[in-house]
Amino acid sequence: MDAKVFKLTISDGGFEQHIEWPILRATDKALQVRTPGGDLWIPVWRFAVRQWSVGRIPELVKLIQSVSETSSESRARVWKAGPGPTSKSHKFQVAVRRCRNIDYGEVVHEIRRRTFTLPLSQIRGQRGSWSAPVWLLRKKLSAGETLARADWPGLDLVRRQLEGAATYVTQERRSREARDRAAREDERRRAVELRDGQEAEQNRLLHLLEDDGQLALEYCRRNFTLAQMAAGGVKLACWPTWPPRIEIKKFTKDSASGLVLNHELRKDSEILRRNLFELREAEKVLLFARSQPKFEAWKARNSGKSFEPRERKARVRTPDSVLENVRVEWVDWEGSSSCQIRRNRFAEGCTVKVFGKKHEIATPTGDIVVKMAGPNLKIHVM
Repeated sequence: MDAKVFKLTISDGGFEQHIEWPILRATDKALQVRTPGGDLWIPVWRFAVRQWSVGRIPELVKLIQSVSETSSESRARVWKAGPGPTSKSHKFQVAVRRCRNIDYGEVVHEIRRRTFTLPLSQIRGQRGSWSAPVWLLRKKLSAGETLARADWPGLDLVRRQLEGAATYVTQERRSREARDRAAREDERRRAVELRDGQEAEQNRLLHLLEDDGQLALEYCRRNFTLAQMAAGGVKLACWPTWPPRIEIKKFTKDSASGLVLNHELRKDSEILRRNLFELREAEKVLLFARSQPKFEAWKARNSGKSFEPRERKARVRTPDSVLENVRVEWVDWEGSSSCQIRRNRFAEGCTVKVFGKKHEIATPTGDIVVKMAGPNLKIHVM
């Protein structure tokens, strides 16, 4: 904060508006500032918080009102009541609020006028009205009495300044929210257009490949290599799969709002992009096959055939021999390659299947140990 300026900050949703009042005088505990409504002494401890949200403006106005009532520079209106005992004094009436107890403990506030003799040096007059310092009048009040006076005349101007700052930051916040909302709607509109265009292209390619796609792919696989396809103008990293790998969109419509969120639209577009890559690779193959003069005759001969790949059965190896109820001794090596530790193992009642030099040892505990024939493997028939 500038040493010569008292600053208050009005904030709303990240937007701020600063109100600066020049400092006329300063003490350790208070500052005399110049506000739109006039000069005002404010205690420093009561304004430890300098940042106020829009919703707390009424609280800030009440604080300034309270400060103005206790300020040594504030004044209260008085009315002439007659000459004083000397030429330098005069009698004035002051509105005083007094508390009076009635039956059952109920308290009633009465406003009366009391007459005090005040020095003329402390009286100020303007347009037929007179005022005296609050600190002087409080010295003359009795116990239970307070001054009954109107708010500080400059309070309305200060209130307008604070409310104007609050209105400004609120309008800025609403304007930003409107811009953000419009940007989100525009992003969503573009995302919907992109997704719909991708979906239409996907449907077109699926319809195109529905009749001859599999036949064209099989024809090119049997008659051309990828290098020959590239020489003919069709560059493929690998042969497309059939049927094409088509992912299903994960998001449709939200049941509550009927809208699809922007991040969900982006995920749908990414799925469709991968689908289109697969379909366009298959489209290249189809167009290349149709450009070949022998494709129609080959298609007529092979139409209706199934080109699904056959599942290969795993080859079952028959062991050369089977040794049952034998004692087997073998060696295991543990540790890293640079520091291995030899471990001697043995098991009794084992079943050993021999496949050439390979030995599969089934121990009584159900473990399977595979070892190659050599000095580290010994089999003893029991």
